[in-house]
Amino acid sequence: MNKKIYRSRDNKMIGGVCGGLGEYFEIDPIIIRLIFLIIFFMGGVGFLGYIIAWIIIPERPLDLEQIEKDIDQRALKKQKEKRMKILGYILFGLGLVFLLKVWFNFEFDLSPDFIAIGLISIGLVIIFKNKKN
Repeated sequence: MNKKIYRSRDNKMIGGVCGGLGEYFEIDPIIIRLIFLIIFFMGGVGFLGYIIAWIIIPERPLDLEQIEKDIDQRALKKQKEKRMKILGYILFGLGLVFLLKVWFNFEFDLSPDFIAIGLISIGLVIIFKNKKN
């Protein structure tokens, strides 16, 4: 069997070099990372070696399974973003209700100012964070 070295798409921290070497030699990539780190502190050659490997070693080509996995992950991410956006609107609305109750002197037991401002803030953060994506 003719094995080829590729940079890993799944097991990577920076460029996938250590993950790819770990897959090729069938060892834990953490060991490869430690070796690069030790060589780095023994004169800086580990960093240069990593950069050269990153440039020379090609990234593993996508296969059909990987493409399907990526599509599923994107769909799950969109669902999560939609749920978080709805949660943001709910928190914003609750905070606004609390704040309006305080402004119009309705009775409320908990410190409504703090709760209202906190809920509005959290809601806005969630809404705008998901709006960027």
